[in-house]
Amino acid sequence: MEDKRNAVLMTVIAVVTLLLCVIGATLAYFQAQGGVSVQANVNVTTNTTDNLSFLVGNPISFSITQDNFGLGMGNRSGSTTATATLTANNATNTATENYYIYLDISNNSFVYTTDTNQAEMLLRVIDPTGAEVTSIDGLTQVTSGEVTGFDITTSTGLITIADNYEITATPQATQEWTVEIVFVNLDTDQQENTGKTFSAELLIQRNAL
Repeated sequence: MEDKRNAVLMTVIAVVTLLLCVIGATLAYFQAQGGVSVQANVNVTTNTTDNLSFLVGNPISFSITQDNFGLGMGNRSGSTTATATLTANNATNTATENYYIYLDISNNSFVYTTDTNQAEMLLRVIDPTGAEVTSIDGLTQVTSGEVTGFDITTSTGLITIADNYEITATPQATQEWTVEIVFVNLDTDQQENTGKTFSAELLIQRNAL
């Protein structure tokens, strides 16, 4: 009887030992599999988009009064800027875009005060290379009172400053335009323009108006 109990006990111990070995091996297998499964490559997506941004200065606005304009008092003027900045994607590090710049004259009550319609309001433009622009569609470049520019004495509305202008970045480029409006002192009787006002702003954008 004692021998039978010992045999049963030994059998139970053997079965438990076998189960522990199987479970341990299975856990070890799953742990090994788990360790392999988390070892994956991480793909980093780079920025592949070009970025074209714009910045414009303050609007140009002034008026003529008896206090700020008269014989021997010099010219009146105002200026502003428009800037385009292009940043290329970091995949190719090069990009080319185009943009447009307009002068939008929202208010201009000035008139010609001479019999010959001598220019009194002049537009001057400096391009990104530092050169003065000498041709603008629809305008005439003249010299008046020793100032050279485009006659806009009575102009209103949109004037195209840059038409589909190209900018290339490798990887970044900035182009700045300077626009100046000059009311010329002709040292003649310009009293008819006393109290007159002028307001304009630059528009810079990717698409044409």
